[in-house]
Amino acid sequence: MNIGELLSRSGVAVAPGALTSDVSVISPTGVFLDSREVGADGIFVALPGLHTNGVVFADEAYSRGAALIVAEEDPPPGISGPWIRVAHARDTLAALAANFHDNPSRALLVVGVTGTNGKTTTTYLIESIFQQAGLETGRISSVSNRVAADQPEESSKHTTPEAPTVQAWLSSMRERSTQACVVEVSSHALSLQRVDYVDFRAGVFTNLSQEHLEFHGDMARYFRAKARLFEMLVPDSPAVVNVDDTYGQELAKTVACPVTYGLDSSADIVPDRLELERDRTHIEARTPRGMLHLTSPLVGRIAAYNIVAAAAT
Repeated sequence: MNIGELLSRSGVAVAPGALTSDVSVISPTGVFLDSREVGADGIFVALPGLHTNGVVFADEAYSRGAALIVAEEDPPPGISGPWIRVAHARDTLAALAANFHDNPSRALLVVGVTGTNGKTTTTYLIESIFQQAGLETGRISSVSNRVAADQPEESSKHTTPEAPTVQAWLSSMRERSTQACVVEVSSHALSLQRVDYVDFRAGVFTNLSQEHLEFHGDMARYFRAKARLFEMLVPDSPAVVNVDDTYGQELAKTVACPVTYGLDSSADIVPDRLELERDRTHIEARTPRGMLHLTSPLVGRIAAYNIVAAAAT
């Protein structure tokens, strides 16, 4: 795929004369947001940031071999090279990354897990359940990422990586014939469009409490960021929602295919019996398909919520 084809598939409008034919036919080597990582024939997307703007690194990107720069503004004085101006650089970055890797999430059963607390544990529990069910499963989480159960772990730098890294991991999973992937999705990732153009086939909402308000401003914006995950679900995909949580109750009213859970509420999946012991948690949960018997070495009420969430998925 050449640059012209990639831009077209990604829905990037190119102004007449902005892209010469010799640049259009170049096969890009990658999509980058860090100028230090750009290689020959790479595409550098200059993102506006909280403290600086990626356009100030345009010269470095070109010096490292960038074939094209994409930004929300015109090139600064003295910068000359192939340049495309777009309205929303983050959306463009996510679209380019997904299409560069030929939309790998479409070949996988991708589950996204979001919420203030319990994301990581629930992500690992779902991964374990899938593995036990015979689905080769990858993981992207705040602790580590891996392509499949028999592959090495790689430590994470963010709860959810930037879009090019997310798509690269999903692409590696597809090449490895991994069948599913569980992604821990932070509110930052949703606000910054790091998982846009990922086809999620299930979403999990654990809870919402005061956190990251320095980024989001208030709880309403924080909740809207979390809710974006469920707007990205493939049609008819389940939204697994904790309705013991006030925000979960609101979310369950808006999603197309809610699957509700809780420990105290009248939910689709709820324990008839809950034993919180010192060395284990035992749950007998009522579900639309009958009783589900769960025993885990994880202990405590919070763990019980995570166990039920994973089982509901």
